[in-house]
Amino acid sequence: MTVDQKNGTVTATPPANAVPGTSVALPAKVTYPEQSVNNTTKSVRVVPNDAQENTPGYEDGSTTPGERVTVPQTGDTEIPPSTRFEMPQGGVPGGWTVTVDPNNGTVTATPPANAEPGTSVDIPVKVTYPDGSTEETPVKV
Repeated sequence: MTVDQKNGTVTATPPANAVPGTSVALPAKVTYPEQSVNNTTKSVRVVPNDAQENTPGYEDGSTTPGERVTVPQTGDTEIPPSTRFEMPQGGVPGGWTVTVDPNNGTVTATPPANAEPGTSVDIPVKVTYPDGSTEETPVKV
């Protein structure tokens, strides 16, 4: 916990496993200009991060061997501005060509020409929100 000495604003960072909506009372010591002291508590409530408040997702895509398919992100239509989408390291299945539009999450995928008809793959998409929180969501093609 930190306190801005000029305006008294309290900033606290909860642990990663903190449950949104929970509150904690943090002890604070206030020293006034004339040096009197007041011991008090400041209640801080855990608010959800962007990853906890948004649910991006995809409908299943379908294609044939060697043919490109485009799958738009349809799970959450009100993603925060400046949210970025990307393919995580090692996320492209062997033989596939995959791109992810970094601005809207649209996935374009092309299976290899020798892909077995009727098979499918899960392609991970990493979503990074403006607050720095992240999550991965799969696209089945």
